[in-house]
Amino acid sequence: MTQKVLFLVCLISATTYGGQSTIAQYINRVGQPALEYTIDNKVELNLASRGITSLEGFEMVTGKQDVNIVLLDHNEIAELPVEPSILKQFDAIEELWMTNNKLTEVYAQAFASHSRLVWLSLNHNQINKIYSQSFACLTNLVDLNLAGNKIKQLPRDAFEHLGHLRFLDLGENQLDHVPVLTGLTQLRVLLLNHNHITRVKGNDLQEATRLEKVDFESNPLKRIDAGFFDKKHLRVVHIGNVAVSIIATAQQLQKIGSCLQE
Repeated sequence: MTQKVLFLVCLISATTYGGQSTIAQYINRVGQPALEYTIDNKVELNLASRGITSLEGFEMVTGKQDVNIVLLDHNEIAELPVEPSILKQFDAIEELWMTNNKLTEVYAQAFASHSRLVWLSLNHNQINKIYSQSFACLTNLVDLNLAGNKIKQLPRDAFEHLGHLRFLDLGENQLDHVPVLTGLTQLRVLLLNHNHITRVKGNDLQEATRLEKVDFESNPLKRIDAGFFDKKHLRVVHIGNVAVSIIATAQQLQKIGSCLQE
């Protein structure tokens, strides 16, 4: 995250003012949250650790049209707005951080108003449901963090619209196979550590033609098909300290040996 160099006003913790609340209640009780400026002149709205339970009233924030970074980490938010227009006036947002909340699903078109987003962090929530259109319109997204949730399966087109995505973190979920991910032609790094994957097939992730690194550490891996390593740009495959079966030709073994890392 960009380094802050100027702080206008420090926000006071919501716990000082009666605990949990919607954003509307927070503003009515505490006043307008201050905006901060980062070293590269981005405008940041910091509402992290404020006991916020709902985004109701988000549109009441003054200066919203200029906000580039929104921090909502470590709150109690249980759902994203069903109607995306609640966030529509924040059309300059480039980074949205919602780590450590209580989200359980990402609705279709949940971020339809935020095509400028390049960084989206939804890690360490309780997300167990993602839809085909959950990330539609995020055509400029570069980094998506979904680690530490309860995801068991993904629609094959869940990330279809993310043509610029380079980093995807699906670690610490409940996946029992490598998901089929269409549309991720620019993906460089995929983290699948701490899932329940037992086998990696040769044609897994075949559409991720620019993939350079995959992390399978802390999965109960038993087998990796040699064809998986045929990807032109693949350089690193983390498997951790486990014994896996790989049946390969001598030529394939040379590439595999250079990629595999504990």
